[in-house]
Amino acid sequence: MKLFNKERGKSKLTNKTKCIEIWSTYPPPYGGVSIHTMRLFSTLKHKYNLVFKNFNGTYHSPQDGIICIKNKLTKLLSYCFKRNKIIHLHSNRLLVWFIVLFFPKSNQILLTIHNQNLKTNLPLYKNIILSEFFKKVKYIFLNDQTFADYLVKKHKVSSEKVIVIPAFIPPLPEESVQLPNEIESFFKKYDKTISSFAWKLYRVNNIDTYGIEDIIDAFYLLRKDYQSVGLILIIPIIEDVDYFEYILEKIEEYKLKESILIYKKAIRNGFDVWRKSDIFLRSTITDMEGISIKEALYFNTPVIATDVVSRPDEVHLYSYGDINKLNSIMREILVNENDVVLNINIPNGVTEIDRIYNLVTK
Repeated sequence: MKLFNKERGKSKLTNKTKCIEIWSTYPPPYGGVSIHTMRLFSTLKHKYNLVFKNFNGTYHSPQDGIICIKNKLTKLLSYCFKRNKIIHLHSNRLLVWFIVLFFPKSNQILLTIHNQNLKTNLPLYKNIILSEFFKKVKYIFLNDQTFADYLVKKHKVSSEKVIVIPAFIPPLPEESVQLPNEIESFFKKYDKTISSFAWKLYRVNNIDTYGIEDIIDAFYLLRKDYQSVGLILIIPIIEDVDYFEYILEKIEEYKLKESILIYKKAIRNGFDVWRKSDIFLRSTITDMEGISIKEALYFNTPVIATDVVSRPDEVHLYSYGDINKLNSIMREILVNENDVVLNINIPNGVTEIDRIYNLVTK
């Protein structure tokens, strides 16, 4: 049985003088980072004096402590003259980090790194900026020990300031709403449903970042023997239009138009799709934690993912591009569905952040 924990403790605001500013994107758009920071803010705003500075999203509701920043560069530069601020930054943009170098020393900077792009070969001047920026940061949150070791070795970051935590924060009760009719109707059409999520359809060096073509190719092989299975692909942003047309042509060629739903709108409760699915796929060429994976496991949905990073033990792994292996694992799960019992404990990333927030607000 898939359970949804509706209990969420609320504690009194313990420190009204020191404010923590969360700098990130508040959904929409709905992606791993924006969902993580939304849940972080909603979970801890009853305990701390939090303000959410929304630098990229469209949500604007000051009475809820969420402020949409219209002129981003002006706002960033203004903090070069502000003191005694506590800022929790969720951005990997080098320009932002460079400007932060000029913030007064009295400011406390917390940083969450949501991907491993820093491990690419960067020019010397960029590495110098990174090393100087990390000196400025009080604590760094990330979710991969190997990456943490890299920062310590490459940029001489003190291991005491690097905190390895899961990015996953459980869905909030208020997030669960009625799914769009188009998705609900699709679930009713098929005995079994497989789902996947890509916040944006795009390619890097002509490589499909989210492996959408691989998913469709493997699904085509699966459908030869499993006609009662449907596939839901949630892709809110179509950046590479030419590639999207190619994907549609392939679906048409495979005669899968009726059995594949590509949902191109933002959806606030994607986890409800993974919860109702029989299999969740994450076929990325690169990754960090993959919050959608933890969401699926949280609701006891079997997960298949690429082996590009360390994954939870319960995840079924395959190599990016290995369509036959992906097809084989999907078949195995569908055949042995009654034997799939997860009931695993997914660590909550808020716990350690709460501890650090308590330290910096004292």
